[in-house]
Amino acid sequence: MDAHAPDTRTPSAEELCLLTVVGPRKDEGNSPTGIVGRCLARQLRSLGRPVRVLAEPGQCAGWPDEVEVVEGSVTRPGPSAAAFDGVGALFLAGARPSTVQEVLRLARAAAVRRIVVLSSHGPEYEAANPPETWYWLAVEKAVERSGIPWTHIRPSAVMGSVVEGTYPATGADWAAGIRSAGLVAEAFLDGGHYPFVHEEDLAAVVAAALTGDGLTGRSSKRWDRP
Repeated sequence: MDAHAPDTRTPSAEELCLLTVVGPRKDEGNSPTGIVGRCLARQLRSLGRPVRVLAEPGQCAGWPDEVEVVEGSVTRPGPSAAAFDGVGALFLAGARPSTVQEVLRLARAAAVRRIVVLSSHGPEYEAANPPETWYWLAVEKAVERSGIPWTHIRPSAVMGSVVEGTYPATGADWAAGIRSAGLVAEAFLDGGHYPFVHEEDLAAVVAAALTGDGLTGRSSKRWDRP
């Protein structure tokens, strides 16, 4: 086998999965990494996979039993380099373009065999703009160039965004509407559709991408294509 070629073998049931989690952000397109990560950890544990979490302060509690939690940040990966030791699959959530190359260097050094990126619906729009303006697309392109097999998850609005306080897209007034009128109102109800995905369903897609080969090299916007 070429020593520089990525290892695309199907991971074993014992392969360690590293999940990265950041505190709630209101930047456009940010998904609730804590809520999605906890759903994902439960699902991976139910599959028998060992799970380690690299979590920012404030996100270190509330994880399932037998999940190893390391306090640190994927946005400043250097001090948390040991969190990558022995990792076979990486759920890369909350990454920043300015430091993603350092994350990928640590992933390569640890012989990580697959990366699943929690991206955004934004890259399809960013592609029309100059590369120096990219955010999510910059992260995706860096991962694609890393040589590690990858999958990009591009959700629109996540239901848990309303709970965690991350970028809510539509749904910003759900709590007030439920309290005052007992209903959920959507701004685009009559003029269009802005799909929401539940974090458990999103985590199920991520789990499939982390533990199998069927979604390798694909993004969530292209799953209906061969």
